[in-house]
Amino acid sequence: MLCAVAAGFVAAACDDGTGGGAAPVDAAPYVNTRDRNVIELEDVPRPPPSPTDDAEPPPADTDALRFIDGTLPPPSDAGATPDGQSPDADEPRPDAERPPRPDAEAPPPRPDAAVPPPPDDDCEAALQAATFTFEAGPDGFTHEISDGVDAPGWPLDPWEHGRASSGPGACAEGQRCWATDLDDNLTQCQRAALVSPPIDLGACAGRRIVLVFEHWYAFWLGADLFEEYFDGGTVELSTDDRTWEIAAPGDYPGVIHPQPSLGFGYECIDPFSFHVDGAPGFVGESGGWETARMALGADAAGRFRLRFAFATGVSAETTDPFESQALSPPGWYIDHVRFEAR
Repeated sequence: MLCAVAAGFVAAACDDGTGGGAAPVDAAPYVNTRDRNVIELEDVPRPPPSPTDDAEPPPADTDALRFIDGTLPPPSDAGATPDGQSPDADEPRPDAERPPRPDAEAPPPRPDAAVPPPPDDDCEAALQAATFTFEAGPDGFTHEISDGVDAPGWPLDPWEHGRASSGPGACAEGQRCWATDLDDNLTQCQRAALVSPPIDLGACAGRRIVLVFEHWYAFWLGADLFEEYFDGGTVELSTDDRTWEIAAPGDYPGVIHPQPSLGFGYECIDPFSFHVDGAPGFVGESGGWETARMALGADAAGRFRLRFAFATGVSAETTDPFESQALSPPGWYIDHVRFEAR
């Protein structure tokens, strides 16, 4: 079957070998410009005109799209309703993207969502480094007898790290904290200190440093005919590990004054040498876990140590430390020590 190209449209004509149809049209030879060969195309008859050939041509100035037979496509009414009206513009299309329902389940948080942002300056980094939660261990804190007294067989230093079961019954945050005794009461005539590792807040120089910690305490208090006595604890600061000063002396509820003796042999060793005697401190009871905030001043904007020192006097007529525990309150519990710079 042979096909020819007609002007203005494409049509196929077939030669049945009879020579019928319209007069043949001479075709121009095809010239191959590459190798200059000339190919003579065979004469083919022109097909008879179709009924649409007499149709009026479209206006010259129209941009309407017409099919090859000259007909126009139907009007675009993809969004029309059955009655030919356009749908309401405010009505969402069925396939339109819908907003999530208000009660839809929120996507799970990213794995790194709980990671805190990095500190924005050197002071903030120093504050983060000086944060002690005691969950992974003692966090570098140690403890010792606070005033050099030697009493073999008597528990002068009861500080412990771990889970609390006495006193408040649990630590303030997490599972572990420090306490004068995690599972029992104080013993009379004790005197010891919980000492921090070296803390360096030199990057915060020029800013006011505030010590913040959670604590729970219950200390013995009593009186005789002449004086009132208060067991208790205080916070001290040292920049040289030799000289200790009371930190924020105006931020305590009372003054520590242990009872040194009940007479008749019931007295503490070195009864008048309590390291914290006369110092402002935490006395009586806190009534629950509370947050202590203590302004440390310019000495804390550098390298220093803290220590939480306490003392108990004679509170019962006994020389047995375990019997005295049954007659004493639980003591001092400390958790989550940190600092703020203002």
